[in-house]
Amino acid sequence: MEEKKKKKKKIVLSCLIFVLSAITLSATTEQTLRTNLTNAGVKKASIDEYIKILTNNNITEVEKILNNAIKLDPKNYYAKEDLAAVYLTQNGKENEAVKLLEEALKVDSKNHVPYINLLQAYARLNKGKEYVDTLNGLVNNIPEYPDGYRLAGIFLLNNKKNEEAIPYIEKAVELYSKLSGDTYPELTPNKNLLLADSYALEITNYAEMGRHQRAIDLFSTRRSTIKNVSPETEEKLLEVVKKSNETFNKSATKKVYDSNLKKLGLKK
Repeated sequence: MEEKKKKKKKIVLSCLIFVLSAITLSATTEQTLRTNLTNAGVKKASIDEYIKILTNNNITEVEKILNNAIKLDPKNYYAKEDLAAVYLTQNGKENEAVKLLEEALKVDSKNHVPYINLLQAYARLNKGKEYVDTLNGLVNNIPEYPDGYRLAGIFLLNNKKNEEAIPYIEKAVELYSKLSGDTYPELTPNKNLLLADSYALEITNYAEMGRHQRAIDLFSTRRSTIKNVSPETEEKLLEVVKKSNETFNKSATKKVYDSNLKKLGLKK
């Protein structure tokens, strides 16, 4: 995946990107945190300080705790990830967040949290090359993480690279379908929402490419999932595929047109 080299275009993020801290994503238990940090060679004093955030909901105090944990041991990459997440809730601290997240990735390049937050930061800073590099890093280093493919697909669609986007969106659909358990606990509860979002990307992409029958067939098979999650999205996509079907409304393809009307529930 390459960055578009022409005129700079504002990076558009999907509404489903969240600033997610290592607290939520990485720490299922205090012991898990301690084990991971200890294995990374982080000093006990830093770990003990960091653990305090698990029972503190005051964002100002959490920021102080995270700074203290990093001062006690700069190798504490969880603290850096979480401090970056805090910075991303504040205007004008994107560069500070980037520095912390890049440092965290040097320690743990298999953790999706810093990648997601880096994408958030680079999008705000409108740094296209860095955004693309981060997307590539996410997909290449954590190929089982579905959001990487969906976000890559969205980026390509925003840059009018419809054909290139197809395999990324298809892979996202495949991986979202397999989501279960606690592998990615921030994604699993939203499995159907993420699937519906990816389905919508597929359908609109094929319609825009002029592959109208493919768009209609996908909508027909995935309609119930989309409707259950968002009736409004289902209605919008129905309008998209109705327009696609109009391309068959001529004598040579009238049978296809009528068949599609039945498939879409628009004709008995």
